[in-house]
Amino acid sequence: MFFCGTAVTIISGAVAERLRLFGYLFIALIISGIVYPVFGNWAWGGSLGNEPLGWLSQLGFFDYAGSTVVHSIGAWAALAIVIIIGPRTGWKKESKHIVKGNNYPVAILGLFLLAFGWLGFNCGSSFEFNGKTPSVFLNTILAGCCGCLSAFLGSCHFYNGKSKVDLLINGTIGGFVGVISCHGFAGIWGTLSVALFGDPSNWINNTDRIEQLFIQIIGVVVCFLWAFGLTYVLGSFFNKIFPLRVCIEDEYKGLNVSEHGASTEILNLLEDMEKKSTGDYSNIVFVEPFTEIGEIAQKYNQVIEKIKKRENQLQISAIESRSVIDTAFDAFISADSSGIIKKWNKRAEEIFGWSEEEALGRGFYSLIVPEKYRGDCRLGIERAVNLMRVTYTQAKHKMEYMALNKDNREVPVEISISPLVSGDKILFNAFISDITERRNLQIQLNHVQKLESIGQLAAGIAHEINTPLQFIGDNTRFIQDSMEELIPLINEYQILSGNPGNEKLSMILKQLEERYEEKDVGFLLQEIPDAVEQSLEGINRVTKIVAAMKEFSHPGMSEKKLNDINKAIETTINVSRNEWKYVAELDTDLAPDLPLIPCYLNDINQVVLNLIINGAHSIKDKLNESENDKGKIAISSRVKGDSVEIRIADTGMGIPEEIRPKIFDPFFTTKEVGRGTGQGLSIAHTIVVKKHQGTIDFETEVGKGTAFKIKLPLSSAE
Repeated sequence: MFFCGTAVTIISGAVAERLRLFGYLFIALIISGIVYPVFGNWAWGGSLGNEPLGWLSQLGFFDYAGSTVVHSIGAWAALAIVIIIGPRTGWKKESKHIVKGNNYPVAILGLFLLAFGWLGFNCGSSFEFNGKTPSVFLNTILAGCCGCLSAFLGSCHFYNGKSKVDLLINGTIGGFVGVISCHGFAGIWGTLSVALFGDPSNWINNTDRIEQLFIQIIGVVVCFLWAFGLTYVLGSFFNKIFPLRVCIEDEYKGLNVSEHGASTEILNLLEDMEKKSTGDYSNIVFVEPFTEIGEIAQKYNQVIEKIKKRENQLQISAIESRSVIDTAFDAFISADSSGIIKKWNKRAEEIFGWSEEEALGRGFYSLIVPEKYRGDCRLGIERAVNLMRVTYTQAKHKMEYMALNKDNREVPVEISISPLVSGDKILFNAFISDITERRNLQIQLNHVQKLESIGQLAAGIAHEINTPLQFIGDNTRFIQDSMEELIPLINEYQILSGNPGNEKLSMILKQLEERYEEKDVGFLLQEIPDAVEQSLEGINRVTKIVAAMKEFSHPGMSEKKLNDINKAIETTINVSRNEWKYVAELDTDLAPDLPLIPCYLNDINQVVLNLIINGAHSIKDKLNESENDKGKIAISSRVKGDSVEIRIADTGMGIPEEIRPKIFDPFFTTKEVGRGTGQGLSIAHTIVVKKHQGTIDFETEVGKGTAFKIKLPLSSAE
């Protein structure tokens, strides 16, 4: 019974922490009820009597201390069950992780207890105390010592001179295995050692060592086939009906908990700590006084208290941050790289009409970006994300757009976007201002600036209109006087045609000739067509000026439209003619194939006008100083890459180096009072850069002139 229990116990170590209790009881029933008794009868049947009864014992199979009957039976049965239920969770074949002992003193104590047991087991296996008993005792001790010494030398060799305690323990046990033949392959070696090193006088059939080795091999093979085969077949069948292995949750808990309901101080502490892992820090863990676990629990509670304080601070900080965001004058929207909205403040609700609950989780593009701009907006965000992933650049952008509110109405907004990299995630934080009022004020300001420009040009425009009107009036009066002379002649001709008689014809013809010479009809016939042509030309000039003024003074559109930049330049040239024609020759080189570009046309007219007037004034100042002939203004347009470039150059005074950084500042001017307000270039910069996402810069040389270059994108950024 003791040997049978040993064989069953061997299995428990191989299947530890993953075999159900009822599964183990079933395996124990198979081993103790079928496998062990049958093979024990085959190998040891009749060993207490004078005649062997088992077929292996009759064959001459010799098993001194249960190398095969006990240890191999347990090992092969354990192997079958391990194959059925599999290894421990987390174990990998290629892993080099070694499970280490947690208490070496207790392990050494266990080794001494095993050694004492082995001495008794080996000496008692002969069933008598005789002269062989001392030699058995000595061989057992020497075997353990040799195993320990071998482990010591191997440990020093493979671990850089270090003596591993666990290896010494295993080596000592391995030495005892050499005598007692513990489980598995060590059991095979112990069984075969009988033929290799045993005393032939103990063999019942007087066989030699080769014959006995063959008999021992037969016993080993039969043991494997019987124990492994039967256990595997019955175990597999039972496993399909009632799974032998516990679930993974129970395996992690430990079978002493899941199968037996046991608990320990450390387990209770771990359970309490597991509850805290959900984020509930309201209760502290139980402290067992005067124990090591209690000390750990106490320190853990101190950590929890610090976490609670920190969590409270973070909550207060989060509330304050949220309050700052919610009370901000601007809308705040945070979205990830795919455009999904993560944050949405109160001001965003006011501007766009969507509540926070409605906005969170929805796409930024479909919610507030008008459909016609979504493609460009999505492309811009994707480019920013790719740039950040490659260069780690976190560029900030500020621009004006038309956004969409809940009522499907477009709202002009100014957006400041700041990217934020958090680990492998990229967020875009946007502060958005409703600039409806500012846009209206800007339109009014631009219109005022335009009216101011028109006011400055009024005298010149009046002169431009007055000149053709003057010669239209002169020609009209000339025609009136001429007609007063021609009408009497025409009347006399009518009288002549009504009196065809010859008696008066000579007298009438003579009178007509005298009147023809007197009124200089030949001159009138020559000049009247010229007077009419000049009058029509004057009318055309006046019409052209009036049309240009009408187009120039138009209040403009609320959104960008495709426009002809060349036509806008020509209109502005006509309006400003009186400002430059007395001081400069104006040449144009406008690209005939220039495409239409999206822009606010009247704003571009204003920019071109401001630059032409500035150039004319600069040339006039230079002419006053040098009394030279006229200067020159050159205007050109062409496509450059993805932009249209407008270049306006003059041969004026140039810009002094010390004021170049200031020329785009509001209200900065070098002109005398009444001649300039300092707003022209500032407004031009605002229109080009902020409203059109373009660029405006200049090249200048003092005494030679200045060239302004304006670049407007071919595609709209909105």
